[in-house]
Amino acid sequence: MSRKAQKQGHYPYHYERARALRAFEKHRLEIVQDDGVYRHLRFRSPQSLSYHFSLVTWPGYLAISGDMGSYMFSRAQDMFGWFSSAADWAAMPVEINPGYWGQKCAAVDRVGSLDEFDDDAFRDYIVTTFRDLDRGDFEPGQRLEIWRDIREDLLSAHFDMRTEAICAAMRFEIQDGSRSYHPFQDAWDCNFMRPSFHFLICCYAIVWGIKRYAQVKEGRDQVAHDRLIMEGAL
Repeated sequence: MSRKAQKQGHYPYHYERARALRAFEKHRLEIVQDDGVYRHLRFRSPQSLSYHFSLVTWPGYLAISGDMGSYMFSRAQDMFGWFSSAADWAAMPVEINPGYWGQKCAAVDRVGSLDEFDDDAFRDYIVTTFRDLDRGDFEPGQRLEIWRDIREDLLSAHFDMRTEAICAAMRFEIQDGSRSYHPFQDAWDCNFMRPSFHFLICCYAIVWGIKRYAQVKEGRDQVAHDRLIMEGAL
């Protein structure tokens, strides 16, 4: 499923959630330290280091590191409780709040990021702005020529950064006889950013890891937990 398609559903990060849950399915937990809010937990598959991660907590902080990058958060004395959406950690759904959590991110590794350029949002803006242009301002056939130029200069181009895309949009010019104008001048006011893929996966890893840790502490595995859910015991 494309990221654009997932935005049309009820859950905005369906693709990343499904990817994370598949990746973590065979992960095993190793408890290195478990002393109150001082914790060091390792999660990895026995067969691979792919998507492995570690969670480390100490008073007021949580750090995640591993295959998908490193992030450190600071907000509450026990960060496991802060990241949890339910009092029963073992039963909580694997859901995230990346916008709010990103505000509490105190550090990111040197190659990571919280956000990335959202090319779908940029393309939607270009198409919507073009559609809103007054048809009465153009001669017959001129609108089609403008659309072809937009497709070539903006929609078919590859932009890695928000500023690069915005500058290209703002430079785009429509010539109409002796006058010219730039239809995308307000592009700079648009965000065109989304949580980065690595940040989303790490957010899911945190919640999934807390849930798995709670299940292990209670002496039940995922299969047993799911059975209790089906029986209505949780």
